[in-house]
Amino acid sequence: MSKRTITLICIVLPIALVGLLILQTQWIYVAINLRQEQFGQTVNKCTDNVISRLETDELMASRFDNIHEQPTDDISRFGHTTATEIDTTFSETTINFKIDNLGLYRTEIVRDGMLLSTDIGHANLRKPFGDDAAANVQQTLCNVLHQRIRYLEVKQSKSLFEDRPIELRINPIRIDALFKQQFDENGITEPYEFAVYSSTGKTVFSTPMFREANAVNVYERKLFPNDLHAKTHFVRLYFAQQPQLTKDIVGLIVPTCVFMLLVIGLSVYTLIIIQHQKRLDQIKNDFIGNMTHEFKTPISTISLAAQMTSDLADVIKPDSIRSKAQIIISEGKRLTSQVEKILQIASFDSGKAQLRLVKKDINEVVENVVNTFRIQIENAGGEIDLKVNADNAVAQIDEVHFTNVIHNLLENALKYRRDAPMIHVRTFNEKKQIVISIKDNGIGISKENQKMIFDKFYRVSTGDRHDIKGFGLGLTYVKTVVEEHGGKISVDSELNLGTKFNIYLPLDK
Repeated sequence: MSKRTITLICIVLPIALVGLLILQTQWIYVAINLRQEQFGQTVNKCTDNVISRLETDELMASRFDNIHEQPTDDISRFGHTTATEIDTTFSETTINFKIDNLGLYRTEIVRDGMLLSTDIGHANLRKPFGDDAAANVQQTLCNVLHQRIRYLEVKQSKSLFEDRPIELRINPIRIDALFKQQFDENGITEPYEFAVYSSTGKTVFSTPMFREANAVNVYERKLFPNDLHAKTHFVRLYFAQQPQLTKDIVGLIVPTCVFMLLVIGLSVYTLIIIQHQKRLDQIKNDFIGNMTHEFKTPISTISLAAQMTSDLADVIKPDSIRSKAQIIISEGKRLTSQVEKILQIASFDSGKAQLRLVKKDINEVVENVVNTFRIQIENAGGEIDLKVNADNAVAQIDEVHFTNVIHNLLENALKYRRDAPMIHVRTFNEKKQIVISIKDNGIGISKENQKMIFDKFYRVSTGDRHDIKGFGLGLTYVKTVVEEHGGKISVDSELNLGTKFNIYLPLDK
């Protein structure tokens, strides 16, 4: 992981955590405000229900008073009848009348489904009527009750405009009982205080502990809102203790905070681990650098001594010394090659590698590498087929590193052969790229291993063959160099059928 990536993570992660913390805090704030708003709506609803019940109580009381205030009529002239029920309707008003043979009667006046008046009395029945008594009673009753309806309508119209003193219209005990009933039904258990004010602002009644200055939220509603006169009386209510509105969301707040702290802790721990891993990676690269430099000196000495021994082969047992010297030289070159690969990988990992890009003809570079490698292929009894078909082959490359890439792929094709190696090398254009394709007839790579062949130090199992040497750095180096050139590499392989590598490089603009 590069230093730039680590720095980006160290910046973005705290910002993301702070943003998440702000969002969670905002959510909790909104939830509490919503609960307070719901509580206020419930209180207002309860207060409206209480006011509605007060209006109903006043209306019912007025109707029962009308029973005793209506003018009386002598109904004795109707005579003696059997128990009779008479219903009649006029002017959208229904009159229900019932009288029995003892003279007990009941009158109900209903308009639009609402009972306006009830009249109960006793009539002095002095003389009987014939079979048409009910008809006579109904006709006479209609005339009498019509006058009573007009009386009730005038009386109720006056009551709507009448400004009775508020002290005569309320019962504090009744109001308190209605509030308690409404709050209990809606799950509100906090103690409350209330006061009733007249239209002039005078306190008509208040509970003993009512102190409006100590209230946080005061709920005010108009009393008798259906009155037609202009004066307005109102009730004010508050809760002596602040309602515990967050009880049911504490179960969400606590685990949210716990998980937030857990995420923050894990994030900090992750950053620490990343920094520690970065230091270990730096130590590893430094160690590799020191190790390779320490190795290069004795390797150079061995190579030099071997070369001198080979030069003296004509004097002292030429054949024996020459063969041993060639072995030393070969092994020295192999060790040098491995050390160079380690150095190259370490330099790319640390970001210190600097590509020296120049415009080169890829066809020419590939052709030079193939011609150099051709002798080794032929010594193994194989063939190498080269076709440069790319019409536009100019690209920006580091010639040394890119030559090593082609050489590594050809070396792998020779190293992992089954029989006589047959290698096909092609160059061609595809879209705005030049493609270098290297195909062999070797042992192939399984689908599972194809996913990991570019990983550092990974080596594909070669079965019973133990003559294949290496550190597993060749393809890692190839992929790194290709990507540093802005290209990509792909692999297509099947076991026992061979492998094909395609390198895609952007053309020079």
